[in-house]
Amino acid sequence: MISAVVVFHSELERLSESVESLRGQAQEIIVIDVSPFSETLGLPAQRDVTYHQRPANLGYGWACNIGIAASANEVVLISNPDVVYSQDALARLAEVATLGHLCGPVQFRGQDQDRGIDEAESLQLGISKAASLNRWLGVGRKKFVDNRLAMLLCQDSVITLSSSAMTLSGAALMATKETWKRLGGFDERYFLFQEDADLCVRAQAMGVPVSLVRAAWMAHRSGSSRQGLDVRVNRWAMQSERRAWQAHQLPTGWLTAIQLTGVSARMVMSLAHGRFHDTSTWARTLGKAITS
Repeated sequence: MISAVVVFHSELERLSESVESLRGQAQEIIVIDVSPFSETLGLPAQRDVTYHQRPANLGYGWACNIGIAASANEVVLISNPDVVYSQDALARLAEVATLGHLCGPVQFRGQDQDRGIDEAESLQLGISKAASLNRWLGVGRKKFVDNRLAMLLCQDSVITLSSSAMTLSGAALMATKETWKRLGGFDERYFLFQEDADLCVRAQAMGVPVSLVRAAWMAHRSGSSRQGLDVRVNRWAMQSERRAWQAHQLPTGWLTAIQLTGVSARMVMSLAHGRFHDTSTWARTLGKAITS
């Protein structure tokens, strides 16, 4: 028996599509509504879907933990609201989750596999010096992309990650309730960004296999946290990465140098290409990073 926890912030149409794809796969669907206006309040009651409106939004991991605690079944999926699952995705994931794994599906750009693998989603940069050099300065990017694509296209049915430099996406993760409890759920100190990487790295350290299930797939249209440039979002990303380095005992002074160099380079490149709004955003991000 499977429970699906969907964390909702905006765009009811996408939420409806996601819930519809979960029907028949999950015996229980829990929607945690952290939208500013409790948008799901007007939705009709449904037998297989329960809505939990929260008066405040304390972060994605926090909302996932609420849903996991409220779930009634042995296996629990956490999910973004802009995800559409293939017909047997949850069953394929559950086969691996019940073996004690923390696992996730392959992600595609469109509604079917013919659209091509979105290799920027299924496997992501993790928590390591190499990951941060790649993220901010592009150092080692080609090697990372080549390794990721090779893993996604290999013939193994289950790909278990062996390094903290690469982790699963938090857009869709499944584990048994026992495994979620063992991991302590998400670290709620992360508001946005790195909460999924932190979870995966902690799981690896505890001996919980972190695995991509190639037979399970989903279409992900990517959430609003990735749309456009915003100083606040940039600062969340930088602060969350710093928290992750602190949590995993990496030298944060070294990270600060990487981040400031990366932000400075983005500012200069934006200016060189005449993208003056982006230049202003990166300049303000740099100013806040230096003064904080």
